[in-house]
Amino acid sequence: MISTIEIDAKRFKPDALAGLDAFSHLDVIYHFHRVTGAEEVTGARHPRGNKDWPKVGIFS
Repeated sequence: MISTIEIDAKRFKPDALAGLDAFSHLDVIYHFHRVTGAEEVTGARHPRGNKDWPKVGIFS
């Protein structure tokens, strides 16, 4: 089975996918509806807020 995930280009910048190509698999768990507007990050950020780790897109 082949599935397609479409990313809203108006909401997410290209850096949201930064680093995704380094992974062999992608797990998709949908719970975005639980994030409030104040918590929402749509671009690259340090995983778990750890500045020692390089920034990756939110989908990586």
